[in-house]
Parts: sequence; C-alpha cells; structure tokens
Amino acid sequence: MDCVICTSVPHFFRPPRNTICGTCYEGARNLLNTLTTLQKHLKDENDNEKDKYPISPGSANSKPNSSKASSANFIRHSRGKLKSGCKIYLTTTLVNVWKWVSAMIDDTEDLNEKIKFLGTGPVVALREQIHPDIFIKPGNNEPHIPAHKALLATRSEVFKNMLDCDSCKSPANDTVMLSEMSHEELESLLEFLYSGSLPEEKMKKHVYALSVAADKYNIPYLLKMCERHMLDSLSLSNALGFLE
Repeated sequence: MDCVICTSVPHFFRPPRNTICGTCYEGARNLLNTLTTLQKHLKDENDNEKDKYPISPGSANSKPNSSKASSANFIRHSRGKLKSGCKIYLTTTLVNVWKWVSAMIDDTEDLNEKIKFLGTGPVVALREQIHPDIFIKPGNNEPHIPAHKALLATRSEVFKNMLDCDSCKSPANDTVMLSEMSHEELESLLEFLYSGSLPEEKMKKHVYALSVAADKYNIPYLLKMCERHMLDSLSLSNALGFLE
C-alpha cells in the first residue's frame, strides 16, 4: 500500500488516494494515546495552579499597610495566570492535533473499507467467470478469456468505442481480438482493469507489454503504474531496454 506519510515516491507518481501503511497507522494510534495522557496531565496541573494561586481578595478586605504582601500576591497570581495560559494554549493545540489525526485515521479506515467493498466484486466476477458477455482473445491462437463489456467500457475509452460498434453488439460476434498480447499478458491486463492493482511479480514480468497496452487503449492509471515501476527499477543494466 502507498503511504502518504513515509513513502519516498514523488507525489505525482503516487496513485490518487490518501492511505497510510500499518506502521504509520500504529504510530498515529500511539501518538493519540500520548496526547490523551498529556492532555489529562496538563488539565490536572492547571487545576493545581488555580488552587495554588487563588484570586486575591478585593481592596476592601485588604489592610492599608499590606502593600508589599499585595504586590507579592499579585506577582504570584500573574505568574500563575501566565503559566496557566501557556498550558491552556498548549493543550488546545494538542487537542486540535489529536482531532486532526483522529479524523485522518477515521477517513483512512472508511476509505479502506470502501476500497474493499468496491474492489472485491469485479475480481470475483473475473476469477469465477460470473455472467461474462464477451471474450477477449490474445494472439497466437491462445485460449480466450471471458470478460464483461460494461467494465471494459468504463475502464477504457478505446474499449468503449470498440464495443459500441455494430459488429460487437451482435451475439454472433462477441469476441474482441488483442493479437499483440500473449495469454499471460492479457490475463494481467484484465486483472488490473478489474482490481486496480497487480502483484509485483506480474508487473515486473509484463511491465513492457502492459505499458504499451495502456498507451494504446488509453488507460492512464495503468500507464502511470507502469512508469512508476520502471522508474523504481531503473538501473544501468536495463536503461536501454526501457528506452526501447
């Protein structure tokens, strides 16, 4: 998972989502616990300061010759107010940080649940071949793969235009040929279109073919992921291969 806190990848190469990794999540939880404890401690100290520096009585109850005592009491009271004011400001700041981190964790949990809810259905439909209505055939006379027109049309404008043509609408011609791809490459392409991600080993193995397909069929997110993978794995030994 890409983490918006600890990742070293530039923001323009990251996918458009705000998520944090498990380590940062646990760190945020520990921070919240620490801030809660500190807030309680500061509140207790603030209460003790109020008891230690009570408000001095009015001048009517003061004796005429007690000016030095009144001045000392005023200094102690002012110092107490200053210390209390600083602690109140610090407490307020920490509370705002605590609320911000809490809201961020809640948003992350909601986003993860939403991704899980929306992401599992299409993958299951592809894996278990639930009500497919089209077949995608790779080159070299390899076996076709069942798919779903609606999902392909929503993932790629090129696929949408291909499926909108009259020949693809007729039941007798429900096969789309992608002759430039092998069976494994086509499987990886469909897996990405259905799930939005690919295992590292598949991305590493088919990154060239997938980048070409992403550019040809106008799949910007896949193209971005391929470019990111190529940049992460760029070295002197494979630089020329990437340029090709």
